[in-house]
Amino acid sequence: MKVISIILLLAGFSTVQLFDYNNEGNSIDFCGPECFEKLKPLLDTVVALKQRCDEYGAQIETLNQQLVELRGMMELQGKDDLFAELKSDPLPQDTPTEEEPTPISSTTPTSSTTPRCSTSPTYASLPTKCASYEESGIHQIQVPGSEPFPVYCEMVEMDEPAWIVVLKRTNGEQQDFYRNWTSYRNGFGDLTDDHFLGLENLHSLTRSVPYELLIQLEDFSGNERYALYSNLRIGNEHEKYKLRSLGEYSGNAGEAMSYHLNNEFTTYDRDNDGWGKGSCASYYGGAWWYGWDANSNLMGRYKDGPQNDWTGIWWFPWKSYTSLKSVKMMIRPAYYTLMQD
Repeated sequence: MKVISIILLLAGFSTVQLFDYNNEGNSIDFCGPECFEKLKPLLDTVVALKQRCDEYGAQIETLNQQLVELRGMMELQGKDDLFAELKSDPLPQDTPTEEEPTPISSTTPTSSTTPRCSTSPTYASLPTKCASYEESGIHQIQVPGSEPFPVYCEMVEMDEPAWIVVLKRTNGEQQDFYRNWTSYRNGFGDLTDDHFLGLENLHSLTRSVPYELLIQLEDFSGNERYALYSNLRIGNEHEKYKLRSLGEYSGNAGEAMSYHLNNEFTTYDRDNDGWGKGSCASYYGGAWWYGWDANSNLMGRYKDGPQNDWTGIWWFPWKSYTSLKSVKMMIRPAYYTLMQD
């Protein structure tokens, strides 16, 4: 009651104005819509502050994980430097050496067996982001703690670091995006054409350093819009690849993703949404971070024109349920984290 009274006083009320006692003096009635209208901005501010605190908490957790990853990278780099130094400084001739044991293998070694000192890229030599490459195309990257995987790096501006293309939709002939959980976990499609990079890769990337998310939209009249989010983070499979963080929004497409924040990913065979009467993936014809509804549907079915169809590809703040011609989702480390590999 003390907290409520303080809020009411800040809003220009007194408790006498807000409550009306009946004849017995032991029950009260709220003053009604007029008071609520004046209080609503304060309540909205409290909700906004709570959301901001949650985002800051997620960012702090991300930074802590980054410190752990960087320590591991520094330790590994130190070992690589030591190994290189030992190779450049041969042992004295009279120093006895022990023969390195042969690793256990399921096949019999032959003369064609790949030598141990291979010239193929190693952990230390593979970049961790597209920003290390100077031209668009398919490149190999490796996130600390994960196996290398190919990505399509796209240069949007020549004087800016390249982006990793996560999702590309340009036509409905190449790929069907109405797929199961396994397909979305592993990724599918042609990296040079329509594809999805995969939830597991997306999780590995966004847990390593803060990533910004760029969403580019185009309608069938050639109009283009974009939405930029400052801090994307995706949970692991145990968390059902929850959309854990988005950061700040900027752009001209309208803010559509915050509704999906903290939602788990849903496919037609894994119903993780908040709709109790069915599956949003089946209803909207795709897969996404649905809640009990949706505010965007970038993995819906591709339509051949601007149809008003909620099973298509749409971004509600811009075109409502009208189908879009092309969509691209791209990520790269936030500007302050870009470093030379």
